[in-house]
Amino acid sequence: MLKVFSDLLDENCFDPLTRSILDAGSGVGVLGICAAGALAEKGYDELRVRAQDRDELTRVFTLYNAAQNGIDEKTISAHIEPLLADCGPFDLILTNIPAKAGKPVLEDFIPRSVRCLSSGGKALMVAVNTLADFFTETINEKAALLRTVKGSGHTVFLYGKNETRLPPKNENSKKYETGNLLEWNPSYMRCSVDLEMEKIPYKMKTVHGAENFDSAGGETEAAAKLAIRLEKEVRSCAAPERILIWEDDQGHFAAWFEKHFTPVDMQFVLAGRNVLALEASLLNLRAAMVMIMSAESLPEHSIITVNAADLGLESEKILAGGQCFSFIAAFPKKVPQTNTTEAFWESLKRISLPGAIILIGLPSTEAESFDRKKPKGFTRLGDLKRKGFRALAYRLTK
Repeated sequence: MLKVFSDLLDENCFDPLTRSILDAGSGVGVLGICAAGALAEKGYDELRVRAQDRDELTRVFTLYNAAQNGIDEKTISAHIEPLLADCGPFDLILTNIPAKAGKPVLEDFIPRSVRCLSSGGKALMVAVNTLADFFTETINEKAALLRTVKGSGHTVFLYGKNETRLPPKNENSKKYETGNLLEWNPSYMRCSVDLEMEKIPYKMKTVHGAENFDSAGGETEAAAKLAIRLEKEVRSCAAPERILIWEDDQGHFAAWFEKHFTPVDMQFVLAGRNVLALEASLLNLRAAMVMIMSAESLPEHSIITVNAADLGLESEKILAGGQCFSFIAAFPKKVPQTNTTEAFWESLKRISLPGAIILIGLPSTEAESFDRKKPKGFTRLGDLKRKGFRALAYRLTK
């Protein structure tokens, strides 16, 4: 994609008035940073690059990488949000489109991106070749395909508005805000499912872009089983304090926990890296609460969502301005070539009340190392292995 972008730049394909750029699904910021640097060298001034991604960790790295390349935050801003959450208008949209975003999301991307373009604006997309025919057909139907460059594994598309067949505006669409993902873009909706853990039924609406959409993950099922085994202890600390649930994918554990334990006057804090997973968790936990009490009866701020790159490094952010937690259920995601376990434990100590119960769900291959680094002050209450996963429970004693 960068090679094609460079060729197009040499051909003066981009209007000299190009000022605003969107890097959609930016990852660690490669496309937006390269575009900003290359356009600046060509004499484009007053550039504004918006990088957006669903992952908070990538947002942090985008700003870091921009600074390493001499691009300041006046030029580039980074945001954690779904694809095309900001409607622009943008003179140029760049995207290494995430193939796993879900076909409805990919199909919606073309007309939505066209509506986000300024007059004369262009979009440059790279996709795996298995999606090349799909995008060729979709772009020809809903936009103006300007160029296609096919490589050994990927195809690059340059497209713009088809002035004779502009996609209709969605009069019912709303500005994206936390908690209204499906109202803002219903194509993110994947399916509704009736599920069961430990013979306790619960309902879920799942979204594209978050894991475990057909069933709960093995670490979640192991944690639920251990929570039942320790039911007396869990109930003793589940009211009337605060609960933290970290990295809960679609919200399986939160919805199940609310259904079975039904904590009263409890504040849930849902935290994690993936904004789409947090949206699903919020949707499903709120629905579980409404099944028990009416929507009007839900306490204000009964659920808080926090986008955080890492529990071990952002304890103050995860506290969300409130007191420490009496119960924590955490499902840590391993980041390759890093070791944040010690920081994770230290953060747990800072954000937990004395006597709090901490429930951890992990793949079995990671659990032993995690448990071995447990610092003083934590007592292990339970240990359960299930189908390649392991749940561990601890109490903070001091």
